[in-house]
Amino acid sequence: MSCSFPPSEGRQCWYAVHTKTHQEQRAAANIQSLGIETLFPRAEDRPARDGSAKSACRGQAFFPGYLFVRCDLAAAGRKIRYTRGVLMIVGTPNGAMPVDESVIDLIRSRMGGDGVVRVTRPLRIGDRVRIIAGPLKNLVGILESPWKTADRVTVLLGTLNSLHAIVEEARLQPA
Repeated sequence: MSCSFPPSEGRQCWYAVHTKTHQEQRAAANIQSLGIETLFPRAEDRPARDGSAKSACRGQAFFPGYLFVRCDLAAAGRKIRYTRGVLMIVGTPNGAMPVDESVIDLIRSRMGGDGVVRVTRPLRIGDRVRIIAGPLKNLVGILESPWKTADRVTVLLGTLNSLHAIVEEARLQPA
């Protein structure tokens, strides 16, 4: 059952909380220490672009600058607003706006037990794709298979005598 605006007193609703820059984890931990349920979805780790073993977004927020809390706002709103790492509870000048339960359910359905949101890949094997960056920019081919590393795929480029190219998936879009 979803919450309405304005939320009724004594009702547990979900709210988005705007945090200070790069302080989502800190704010979530501080809010949890108050006994308030939080949802802090994190993004998948991606290898760094320079090819090193470090990660480009280790533990980074899926929604940078935001997390979600479930509470009775009348009872806990003030505590949340003054929690270290928090800027404000998202809303209008008339008050905080509840987040629909179906939105939270959708986010949770894509989260693993580790709190990381898994985004389904929009491209599938056999799809026609266009390379949008790099030396092969604007060439069109067929997505053939995933490569040894998670972010690269093999593309069959028909325009170059059936050349197989290994390309970062981020450099592809549907043709």
